[in-house]
Amino acid sequence: MADYWALSAGNWSNVSNWLTGTTPGQRAGELPGPLDDVYANNRTVVIDVSSVQINLMTTAAKVNVAAAGGEFRPNNNVTIRANSVIAGTTTCVTFVSASPSFFNIDGGSIRGGSAANAHGITNSSTGSIFITGNVGTGSANPTYGILNPSSGRIFLSGSVTTSNLNMPGILNGGSGTVTVQPGRIIEPAAGSNTQTITNSFIGTINYVGDLFAPIIQYSTIISNRGTGTINVTGNITNSRVDTSATAISNLSTGVVNIIGNMFGDTGPNNYAIENNGTVNVSGTLIGGYAGNIFDGCITNGTGTVNITGSVIGGFGTGDRCITNNGTGTINIFGTCSGGQGTNSYGCFNSTTGTVNVFGTSIGGPGSGAHGVYNNSNNGVVYVARVV
Repeated sequence: MADYWALSAGNWSNVSNWLTGTTPGQRAGELPGPLDDVYANNRTVVIDVSSVQINLMTTAAKVNVAAAGGEFRPNNNVTIRANSVIAGTTTCVTFVSASPSFFNIDGGSIRGGSAANAHGITNSSTGSIFITGNVGTGSANPTYGILNPSSGRIFLSGSVTTSNLNMPGILNGGSGTVTVQPGRIIEPAAGSNTQTITNSFIGTINYVGDLFAPIIQYSTIISNRGTGTINVTGNITNSRVDTSATAISNLSTGVVNIIGNMFGDTGPNNYAIENNGTVNVSGTLIGGYAGNIFDGCITNGTGTVNITGSVIGGFGTGDRCITNNGTGTINIFGTCSGGQGTNSYGCFNSTTGTVNVFGTSIGGPGSGAHGVYNNSNNGVVYVARVV
C-alpha cells in the first residue's frame, strides 16, 4: 500500500498528475492501484476510469506533503471499489452529472470530515449513485456521510450511523430519493437528540429492514422534517429503555407509509412513531409490556393515522397501543382490541380528536381493557361493531 496525491487538477487517468512515495524518494508517472491511499491534495480530481480497492481522502497525509482539501468528481458510469471514502476539510466525493448518469461506489467506510460541510459523498445534481458500504458522520457539524441536496437518487446497501446533535448519517435535503436496502442502523454509544436519517424537505426515503427506536435520549432513527415521504418495509419496535425516543418522527406534514408490524416494548415514555402528518400502516400493531401508558406504537397529535390491520393493547397496566393526544384522527380498518393488562386500550382518544373503527372493537382479557377508550366529552369515537 502506498500514498498517492494529485499534483494538479485534472483526470485520474493522467499518469503525470500523480506523485507517490516519501521524502526522499518521491516519484511521478504512476497511477494509484489496489489498497493505495489516494489524497486529493487540495485539487479537483476527475475520476474518468474505474478503480479497484482504493482509499479516497481529502484529509492531509500522515507521511508526505499532501494537503487537506480538494475533491474527487466521478464521471458517468464509473465504478469505484473503495475500502474507504474519508472526508477531511472538504467533501470527499461529489457527483455533478445529470440524470440518467450514474456511478457505483463499493466502499467499506464512508465518513464525513473534520470541517463544516465536509461530507463523505454529495450528489449535487440529478444523477444516481449506487453505494455498498457503511455510512457515518464526521467530527464537525454539519458533516454528513451522504448528502443528497438536489433531485438525484441514492441507493445504499449497508449500515447507517450518527454521532452528533442534528447531524444524521444521511441527509436528503431536496426533492430526491434515498433508498436504503437492505438497511441496518447502528446507534451511537452516547449523546442525545440524534437523527440517523433525515428527510428535510420534499424528498423520499425508502427503507427496507426492521427499525428499533433508539436507546439514546430524545433521538430518532428516521426524521421526516418537511412535507416529504418515508416508506418503510419491515417491522418497527419501540425502545426498551426510558429515552423519550422514537423510531420515526413525522412532526411536520409529511407522509409515512409502513408495510410491516409494529410492537411496543419495555421502555416507558417512548412511542415507535410520533406524528403530526399522515401515517399509513398495513400490518398488526401490539402495545408494550412496561406497565406504562407511553410505551406503545403510535402517538398522534394533529395528524391522521390510517391502520389496515389489527390494533391490540399491551400486556402491562395502562399499556396502550395507539394514543390520539391532540385534535388528529385515527382510522382503523380492522379489529381494535384491548390487551391483557389493566386499562390496556387498543386505542386511547385522549383529548378532542377523532377515532373511527370501521371494523370491530373488542374488549381484552385485562380489567378495563377496552378496544377504544374516549377520555374526553369533546372527543369523537365511531365504532362500526362492538363485541
